[in-house]
Amino acid sequence: MFTANIRVNLSFILALVLGFFIGWEIAFFKEFKFYKLVNITGLFYDLIAVILLSYTFFLKDNIKSKIAHNIALVFIIFSGMLPVAITGGMYLANFFGGAHIESLKSFIYTFVVISIIPATKIFSSPVLEPVGRNVYQPTFRLQILGGVLLFMGFAFQIVAAFADFLENA
Repeated sequence: MFTANIRVNLSFILALVLGFFIGWEIAFFKEFKFYKLVNITGLFYDLIAVILLSYTFFLKDNIKSKIAHNIALVFIIFSGMLPVAITGGMYLANFFGGAHIESLKSFIYTFVVISIIPATKIFSSPVLEPVGRNVYQPTFRLQILGGVLLFMGFAFQIVAAFADFLENA
């Protein structure tokens, strides 16, 4: 339906628009707590991981391979572009009176610290696409992606719970 270039460009555009919107909107909230957005991010990662680990095993191998490649690609793009877009939206909102950016910076730092190593590892491994002689079966690729996303969602939620605990202590 879409060529590879269109899928990649749509992923970039989606990450930029979503990040810009988040940065713009949250910059105007006076009572924003960064750990709430971290927790929502963790829940989103866990939801995607559960869908990957539960429902994609009923599909054919060629569809599993396409799903694994596309989700790995979107994961890598979002891990790199979402913090950049949030920063852009945040600083643009700052010009229009949105001065509440310190907690949003905390979210960006947390997001980058948790997601940069898994995104780099998935980018350089056969999970994204075959590398040399290393070829993973589509089911194994989906299991790795689901496991990584589940771990990251858990890490986001642990950080959010710890930050909430520290603030209320």
